[in-house]
Amino acid sequence: MTQKTKWRQVAPDTWWRIPFIVGYSLTFLVVAALGAANGAIQFAWSTATVAAIAYFHYRVKTIGIYTSDSGVRLRGLARSRELGWAEVAEFFHLPSHYLGFEPVRGSIWVVLEDGEEIETPVKALPEGDPPGNTTAILAELNGEARQAHARIAAAAKFG
Repeated sequence: MTQKTKWRQVAPDTWWRIPFIVGYSLTFLVVAALGAANGAIQFAWSTATVAAIAYFHYRVKTIGIYTSDSGVRLRGLARSRELGWAEVAEFFHLPSHYLGFEPVRGSIWVVLEDGEEIETPVKALPEGDPPGNTTAILAELNGEARQAHARIAAAAKFG
C-alpha cells in the first residue's frame, strides 16, 4: 500500500479556505433550489455553471508552492508540476517580464540541479508584500531544500 504524500503550502498563505467552502456550499444550495423550481434543464445548467466557477476559483486560490518530505509541488492555474528534492538546487526571486513590459512584481524561481530555471506561479515583491515576506519564504524553501539534500546524502552514505 502506498503512503499518501502530505503537502504543506508555503506560499501564499491559506486563510481563504473556510470562507470559500462555506460560500460555495451556500451557493450550491441556492442554485439547486432555484434551478429545481424552474425545471430539470435549468437546474442542470445552473449547477454546472456554479461547479465550473467554483473549480476555477479553487484553482486560483490554490496557486502556490507546496512542499513535502518527497519534494516540491508548483501549482499553477492550469497544471501542477512536482519536483523531487534531489532535482532542486535552490530558490530565488527575480522580476517577471510579461510581453516585454517592465516588471511590476517578481516571481519565486526554482533552479534545478541541471541548471534549468523554472518560474513558479507565486508572484511577490522582494519585501513585505501582502502574500508574505518573500525573503522569509525563500529562506524557508532553501532551508527545506538543504535539509532534504542532507537526508538524501545520509541515506546514500548508509544505503
